[in-house]
Amino acid sequence: MKTIVMIFVMLMAAPVASAENLIFAALSYREGQQVQISASPEKWTGDVEFYKNSTVEKENEVGSWIKEPRDIGEVFSIVADISSGVVAGYVMHEVGHYVAASATETKIWMKEFIISANCRTDADCRVIDVGGFSAQIMTTEAIFQSGEKNALNAGWLAFNIINSLGYVYEWEESQPVGDIRSFAREGGNVRALETVLLSHAFYTAYRFYNGGGEPLFNVATDTETGQLIISKNFKF
Repeated sequence: MKTIVMIFVMLMAAPVASAENLIFAALSYREGQQVQISASPEKWTGDVEFYKNSTVEKENEVGSWIKEPRDIGEVFSIVADISSGVVAGYVMHEVGHYVAASATETKIWMKEFIISANCRTDADCRVIDVGGFSAQIMTTEAIFQSGEKNALNAGWLAFNIINSLGYVYEWEESQPVGDIRSFAREGGNVRALETVLLSHAFYTAYRFYNGGGEPLFNVATDTETGQLIISKNFKF
């Protein structure tokens, strides 16, 4: 639990951070281990053991996420998996708020699907406000890095995309009660937050549409030095 809390403390130490910084903060938290940033695999030294990442072969189509059903039983199974992915996305969004609250030692509670908090400072509230979005970004990148393409992950990614776009749309249309409104009320930079959400949502949609895709980062360990290597990985 301490590790999870530390990850989210780093993820949400600022009101808004770029998706790249969010991911780097989470992956670089390993006690007593050095972190080396490399712009390209060519600069890595030694024999490198890759975790599952962009080297996983992918088909260039949305349908590669879901196997073609052979009977009505498989249809129901696929629907159930997609629904489970959507639920998992929602649950992890809310868990993000609770982990952020734990990191800031803030009491929060949920009533009628709305989270309320007794924050000591505006900064603590902003951390909690973006906790759900941070969880979405992390789970999205974890899915792409795993290379696992299935109906459950398809539903999960769909929720993360639609939820981010929905929050921004609702804020621009009517400024309803929600994470962005709370973030704005506590002095957060809404335009910066919207930029992060929209950029990541569209990039996720692009990768999803192409049947799986490159994670925003590559992770590897150098077998000679034992270093953890995190490399940027933007490919279009």
